[in-house]
Amino acid sequence: MQCISFPPIIGKMPKILILGSMPGRKSLDETQYYAHPQNLFWPIIEHTFGCPFTNSYGSRIECLLKNNIALWDVIGSCHREGSLDSAITNAQPNPIFQLVKDNPTIHTIALNGKTAAKVFHKEFPNWDCTKIHVLPSTSPANASIPRNEKIKQWQKALNLAV
Repeated sequence: MQCISFPPIIGKMPKILILGSMPGRKSLDETQYYAHPQNLFWPIIEHTFGCPFTNSYGSRIECLLKNNIALWDVIGSCHREGSLDSAITNAQPNPIFQLVKDNPTIHTIALNGKTAAKVFHKEFPNWDCTKIHVLPSTSPANASIPRNEKIKQWQKALNLAV
C-alpha cells in the first residue's frame, strides 16, 4: 500500500523539529499524528509540557506550537503493508533540509526511533545545521524500553532544547 505523510505542523518560531518515520495505519486513517492510543508521543508531550493528551487533537497541536515544536516525518512517501517500520520499502524523504532552511529558529531535531534516524542519516549524511537527538520510538511496537525510561529520555532531550 502506498503511504504519504502529512504536511508538517510548524508554527512561527519553531525551535525543535520532531521527526517520525511515517505515520502508522491508525494515524493515516484518522489523519492525525500519533493517533494509536498506545503510542507514547502525546503522553510524553503531556509529561513534558503539561498538555493533557486527552484533549482534542487541535488542542494538542496548539500545545506543540505554543512550545515552539514542529512535527513532521523523515519519509514523505513509501510502500508499506500495515504499520511496522520494518515493512517500509521505496522510502522517499520529505524536504527536511528546506524546511530547516526556511525556519532558521530550529536548532534541534529529535528523531523518533531508529527507523527515523536511519533514514535521516542516509538521506542527509552531512547534516550539520542543528543538534540531533535520536530518541526511543514512542510506538507501542517498541516494547524493549520501559515506558518510564522512554518518557525520561524524551523529557531530557526536549527540556534541553527548549
